[in-house]
Amino acid sequence: MNKGEVIDPDFYSVIPECGTDVDIPFTLILSRALLRYQGLTAIKAVYWAGYSEGNVPPDLASACLELASWNMNRYRGKRIGMTGNVRGSGKDGEHFELSMPENVRQLLEPYKRKLI
Repeated sequence: MNKGEVIDPDFYSVIPECGTDVDIPFTLILSRALLRYQGLTAIKAVYWAGYSEGNVPPDLASACLELASWNMNRYRGKRIGMTGNVRGSGKDGEHFELSMPENVRQLLEPYKRKLI
């Protein structure tokens, strides 16, 4: 086996048997026959995910930009997540931003992985 050579599918199996082109979690099991290859010291698995450049749906792109903007606006005095100081009852305190804006959450909902 040469460096950079793709392993023949006979030398690995996928569990569940869905193939490697289906968008569900799976496990690769390597064959013990690979141990017989002299000089084989490592195996590299390549994983492609997400959208290719220019193919991101507009609503998802918008949600990502709004989420990034929201996160950047939360950055106050090197304290990420703080929206500012709150004064009350004679005590100074800090107010934490607990969750992302609702409009961003709604835009991202269709892209959320759902368990079956």
